[in-house]
Amino acid sequence: MSEVRSSYYVFARSERWLQECIVFTWDYHSSISFWSGLRVQPILADEVQTFKALITVHKVLQEGHPVVIKEAHGQTAWLETCARTVGSDNSRGYGPLIKTYVQFILQKLRFHRLRPEFNGLFEYEEYVTLKGIDDPNEGYRCSVSPNIWRLTRSRYETITDLMALQDQIEAFQKLVFSHFRYSSNNECRISSLVPLVKESWGIYRFITSMLRAMYRRKGFD
Repeated sequence: MSEVRSSYYVFARSERWLQECIVFTWDYHSSISFWSGLRVQPILADEVQTFKALITVHKVLQEGHPVVIKEAHGQTAWLETCARTVGSDNSRGYGPLIKTYVQFILQKLRFHRLRPEFNGLFEYEEYVTLKGIDDPNEGYRCSVSPNIWRLTRSRYETITDLMALQDQIEAFQKLVFSHFRYSSNNECRISSLVPLVKESWGIYRFITSMLRAMYRRKGFD
């Protein structure tokens, strides 16, 4: 029972710290202090702490001020260091998870660098607001030939990249499940699934909302 209370206390404390980081980015429109704080912590010396740090980074990218994603582009070297400093033969088995998580976060950052109109959770309503359009399908015009939908090339590439990101999320989730250990606490591994599910849900909602808008635009309601 004492172990359960201790585990809950650590989890609650880390969640409070995470929320403070997110709120800080909104209050000051900056994430420099957040990244600086990560760098001075002895994170890379422990694989569990490294993995927890990546979960925190992912959540702050999702829910923090939009400037977080912009400033994160300058932190890719540190993220790559996280992947390099952990071997695949480590005792607690976090090596493959860390390397895959870093690859996913870097892929996410590449997507946002090419398409800054998307927020960290790929929220469709936020996208419409940022694009400054009334018709939610305005950015996704398509033409119809007999029984054929033809998207403009740039929008087709956007959808393709979103689906690639979705595939990467699914692959990483499977990897996390495959690394569950029956003889140890899997709470840290489980925690990584939360931002992954939120990300996957955001991408799914965006694509389905876009398809509905395309359908309505052509008068098939």
